[in-house]
Amino acid sequence: MIKIKFFGHKNILGLHFNTFEFTKDSFVTKKGDCIIGVNSEFDFSNLTQFLDNQKKVKVKGLIVVYLNGQRFEDTFEGLLNKNFDINSRELVFRKSDFDSKRTLVVRCNKSAKQLNRRMIDALKSPEAQGECLLEFETVE
Repeated sequence: MIKIKFFGHKNILGLHFNTFEFTKDSFVTKKGDCIIGVNSEFDFSNLTQFLDNQKKVKVKGLIVVYLNGQRFEDTFEGLLNKNFDINSRELVFRKSDFDSKRTLVVRCNKSAKQLNRRMIDALKSPEAQGECLLEFETVE
């Protein structure tokens, strides 16, 4: 399992129809309507074994956000992108098969626009903290 820690930001909109993203950057403009978390922390050294595997790897994810004693969450699924660069500053989750080095998951079943709206509203607060937990499963 891989854990991605992230924080909210006043400019988070979560309106993109095709993607959602976590970034290591501390600031986001309203043009970045797919970004749902800033100041992200992730270490993918243990992801290499899955990226090197030639079979399809299914990703199951849980996003959990905490704000003022409340918990908000959502789940998603997709396929691991074999061409993801583990040194990327961004983690992009796409509904399509579009391949880029910043895309961690393709064929994701949700975009920013489809995520729990109460969770997205909570992420508009810089005090919001969250984590995204990713589990990987090799499929035939």
